[in-house]
Amino acid sequence: GNFVIVAARVEVGKTTFLASEVSYLAQQLPADRPVVWINNEEESTVVFFRIVQATLGVESKVIIADSKAAMEKYTTMMGGNKDKIRVTKDTNNMRDLETLFKEVNPGLIVFDQLDKVDGVKSDEPEHLKLGKLYKWARELARTYGPVIAASQLSAGAVELKDPPFIGLDSLRGSKTDKPGEADAVLTIGKYKEPKSPEEEMIRTINVPKNKLPGGGSKQMESERHGQYLVTIDPIRARYE
Repeated sequence: GNFVIVAARVEVGKTTFLASEVSYLAQQLPADRPVVWINNEEESTVVFFRIVQATLGVESKVIIADSKAAMEKYTTMMGGNKDKIRVTKDTNNMRDLETLFKEVNPGLIVFDQLDKVDGVKSDEPEHLKLGKLYKWARELARTYGPVIAASQLSAGAVELKDPPFIGLDSLRGSKTDKPGEADAVLTIGKYKEPKSPEEEMIRTINVPKNKLPGGGSKQMESERHGQYLVTIDPIRARYE
């Protein structure tokens, strides 16, 4: 399994990015290999609602107007399993999570955010704590399958010129073992000074590290790194 870090500043659209991509990835997993989404950010029900939105590609008012029909369509798209993506609630300790993983046998693990998982001695320096957490996530990837870990960027990332290319040095804890454990690192940025409403919705997907074969079916080496401009659609929880 591969270990991927996705990092962004607050309010850039990190959870929306995860919902957008994971809702698609989940549909490709075997029926008996669900996604386990470790939620340390928002209320679990809110996160799951965003996942349903991303899967269906609709506004929240559409789901609210007929939640039964929306869930039936969502379940169908998830191969008949409404629990194909399991968002945890109040489960944030390494030992408890390991028990959960053994029970569920996930095909994909998502941490939003990995830095907030408990289980490493609290009196240890932050760089040692983060190093151990990311080594643990790396081992989970080897045991179960892909692991995607959301993380924070340092405050300096907001000062980069438009459109911002955000490198490894902007990762929170970049001088720890964090980036070294990952097979790929994606960073998400937005324009500091957008010049139009359209530019406000542009996000940069930056790939400062990628040890994975790149470029999709054609395996284009030139596409393994670089910067890609995409549009966020927060109303539908999609990146396009």
